[in-house]
Amino acid sequence: MLNSKKNRLLFCIIIAIFAILFFSAKKSYAASSGLVDGKKWYYTLNGDNATNVYSTASFSGTLTIPSAIAGHPVISIGNGSYPLLGTRSSTRNSTVTSVIIPSSVTSINKNAFKNFNALTTVSGMENVTDIDSYVFYNCSALTSVELKDGLKTIGSDCFENCTKLKSINIPNSVEKINSSA
Repeated sequence: MLNSKKNRLLFCIIIAIFAILFFSAKKSYAASSGLVDGKKWYYTLNGDNATNVYSTASFSGTLTIPSAIAGHPVISIGNGSYPLLGTRSSTRNSTVTSVIIPSSVTSINKNAFKNFNALTTVSGMENVTDIDSYVFYNCSALTSVELKDGLKTIGSDCFENCTKLKSINIPNSVEKINSSA
């Protein structure tokens, strides 16, 4: 009988520990949204950082990526499935002519600026270490991209169909350039 009481007590302690761990753990990858300058931005919360940032709002002219949303630093932009402005249609992307990426961003996800056919310049990117595949795919007006030292990877087809981009300075820090970049 004593052994049975010990087993029940041990079982209760284990359940209590699991409950404490489960309810006190920070939630990762919770979908969220927030307003920046009156525009709605969506992001995935990973720890205290905003990742996979995109928006379905309309922008024209210069698009300045927020450095933080709802107090969470933006560390990666684009959700991988759709361009940064959250649509497969190029009509929403056709009036953005320049993009400013804040120093908080360390990665640009797949398809982020795909089909931004009026985009001519991209600046910022001081701390970007990874540019994924198809990021600037079909940005036919693109003439200038500032790649900074610290960049490590350029994804496949990253600059495919950027017909006005005549040259690009690849920093010495780049370790990998994927096919057809």
